[in-house]
Amino acid sequence: MIVVAWPTRLDSLASERVLGRNGSEQLASPALLMSRNGMTNPNEYPATVQEILDDTMKFKPAVLRAVRAYSKSRPWRGTLEERRQKIRALYAALAIAYSIPTPTLVFGDNGEGDSGRSCAIPAMGTVILRGKNSCISAFHEFHHLLDNSEREACRWSLNLFRRCFPRSWAHLRFEGHMARLDRPADPSAEV
Repeated sequence: MIVVAWPTRLDSLASERVLGRNGSEQLASPALLMSRNGMTNPNEYPATVQEILDDTMKFKPAVLRAVRAYSKSRPWRGTLEERRQKIRALYAALAIAYSIPTPTLVFGDNGEGDSGRSCAIPAMGTVILRGKNSCISAFHEFHHLLDNSEREACRWSLNLFRRCFPRSWAHLRFEGHMARLDRPADPSAEV
């Protein structure tokens, strides 16, 4: 897109127009407007994991108990149905910790492949997990039931995983805001 005019006042942002690819004039997207005017979009993913790591981040004690119990259950072990049952138990415990209804949890495929296509539908209290059993993705999508910000979901899920799974954290590599496991102990493992 090519920006046609730059607003000089914040209240004119909503009417800024750009030329689309087909040459027609259209309203600029909120993300473009915010980035062009020095504002950050709370729904943008962080550029790197390092910018959201926080050694002082606080978690509710009930959240830490739930995630530590999940960790002790060895979430990467067992049949596909056993691993999914561990996530269901985690979500039930996290829902109690945050005093929200237990979310509907849908597993969107056969448990193979990347978990990056997982999503949450907060208005329906639903999380759809796809791909391999990923703790970070499960944490991330749960957090969307509390706050729709991608940045905050990344911050919460990565810091929680780092605190409760320190040995697994040491084996991660990072691509932007994504955490990947270099050497899984189990070929079906994913964080």
